Amino acid sequence: VVTTGTFTIPLMKKVGFAPEKAGAVEVACSTNGQLMPPVMGAAAFLMVEYVGISYVEVIKHAFLPAIISYVALVYIVHLEAMKADMQGLPRAHVSPLLQRLLGYLGSMLLLIIVVCIAMLSKGADWMIDGVVDLASRTGMPKIVIGATVVSLGTTLPEAFVSVMAAYMGNPGLALGNGVGSIIAD
Repeated sequence: VVTTGTFTIPLMKKVGFAPEKAGAVEVACSTNGQLMPPVMGAAAFLMVEYVGISYVEVIKHAFLPAIISYVALVYIVHLEAMKADMQGLPRAHVSPLLQRLLGYLGSMLLLIIVVCIAMLSKGADWMIDGVVDLASRTGMPKIVIGATVVSLGTTLPEAFVSVMAAYMGNPGLALGNGVGSIIAD
């Protein structure tokens, strides 16, 4: 929500979504992000530790449900837009040179994304090892440390967006985001 919401919520409001609905859609997308590999939130780390399978196996099993969840969300948002008779933003004309440059930059972006996913996967392994080590050193149950990581990872971004929305004078967005994240998380 923190990174994408600052971009997508104003766009949704620009095409006609109410601030509350824009915030709720963003929260639903972020919640789906907790399901979508390779990120999957901190819950993936708990699954790896307690089920005893690799992170790659968790990703393989979570991919199809995450895709189905996103398809359903896109369909629901589409139906809401159709119901409110909303129109999309007009397309901008792009010159052929700019189009080729954007294609090159898109290829570079894809490469960067692949490298980041690989780094994220390795970082996830390191985090799991660190949490297990922390639990064994402190004598705390793994479930307590895991639940703390999950709760912080899912609550802090939505809390930040709600606080910033309220600070910027948009209480509807703050309320929609707060209520949606409490229900979804």
